[in-house]
Amino acid sequence: MADLQAFLPYYLVWLGLKNSNRAFKSFLANIPKNADCTKLSSEEISQYSYMPLRYLSWPLSKVTMARAENDFNWFNKNEIKIAFFGSKMYPKRLERQKDSPAILFIRGSLEEKKTCVAIVGTRSPTRYGMDASRLFASELSRHGICIISGLARGIDGAAHRAAIEESCCTVAVLGSGLDIIYPKEHEKLAMNIIESGGALLSEYPLGFPPKKENFPKRNRILAGLSDAVIVVEARTRSGALITARLALEQGKDIYAIPGSIFSPCSEATHQLIKDGASLVMYPKDVLLDLHGFASQFPVFCIQNNIIHDDSLSEEEKQILSILDYYPTHIDLLCSKMNMPENLSLSALTSLELKGLIFSLPGKLYQKTVKS
Repeated sequence: MADLQAFLPYYLVWLGLKNSNRAFKSFLANIPKNADCTKLSSEEISQYSYMPLRYLSWPLSKVTMARAENDFNWFNKNEIKIAFFGSKMYPKRLERQKDSPAILFIRGSLEEKKTCVAIVGTRSPTRYGMDASRLFASELSRHGICIISGLARGIDGAAHRAAIEESCCTVAVLGSGLDIIYPKEHEKLAMNIIESGGALLSEYPLGFPPKKENFPKRNRILAGLSDAVIVVEARTRSGALITARLALEQGKDIYAIPGSIFSPCSEATHQLIKDGASLVMYPKDVLLDLHGFASQFPVFCIQNNIIHDDSLSEEEKQILSILDYYPTHIDLLCSKMNMPENLSLSALTSLELKGLIFSLPGKLYQKTVKS
């Protein structure tokens, strides 16, 4: 509680400045050292923050003071850290950003020294996009890289989960207060992020709802915290493009994963590649740029090695030797195997239960990408 108590006076001023980013950063830059913020007059707060008196909520009302007390009780109970701009706890990467948040609420552990890569994309990805997100997040995590994303459905969630499965830290930047996890079905994922040594970040106060306009704004934090950004799948009007643009303005590497020319989910990634983003097919491409090395990368041959597994039937081994990482219709599969459909269906069901393949609508089957 001691650390929180030290920040309490500044937190009260932040509330009095109505959470204004610019005004509070001005206040932090101008306030004399060792000054007692709680004893400052409205005129002094206005002078240091460059905020007109009529916009100030200072001195604070009893309702706001009660809210601050409730907030700090919640911070203490949930081990929340408060990082003001310029403080030792504030991420140095973000300090260099022009429009960095004046205050960050941190739940969990944020390691500044790690290389950080943002993996972003659409909330409604294809199966290919989900596989690619997991693949890149998993392999980068194995090399000690921290995966940063936005806890959204789709690409974000897949990247966070892959990092957790590798027992590596991952950081989620929220578009709401830390006490409101959005989407709600990611509440367990959020707790897993903390338990795995990662962190949840937000610039918003407790109780702040996940408004639509919050998410494009929070993307600047994603870009600021990252050393590079990977866009997996995104449409032309996408928050992922905002993250990529902001990161590019900061001189950071932008990577885009190519997809089908027929998929709307690949429109933005293809446009990024046309505009100069690096096309990446394998995580080792990113590792070579960031670290100058990459371990052997056997992703697409791992499943082929499985065909020598004695626990698989001959039919299952034959299917795995024919199936690839794009959809194949059962009729084509049966013709290549010279096997009746009822027998191949039995083997396909067995392989699907083992997690080695998956089915798609229209009697299509595809190998599961595993790193």
